[in-house]
Amino acid sequence: MYAVIFLFSFFAALWGIGLSKFNVVIALAVALAVVFLISMLGTVFKILPVLVVVCAGVWLYRRYGRA
Repeated sequence: MYAVIFLFSFFAALWGIGLSKFNVVIALAVALAVVFLISMLGTVFKILPVLVVVCAGVWLYRRYGRA
């Protein structure tokens, strides 16, 4: 269940920073394959805060960083 929540938040973060829907779907498929084939959910949740901070930083840069 937590993997699904992670994947949906990953999808929303990528779409929020302005990537095309095709790129977001491909990234979501890769993330889904990594989560379920390798089964390293513990590792994914350990790096989840880092991913959130990086996505927020990219979003803020794209929104406010350009002159």
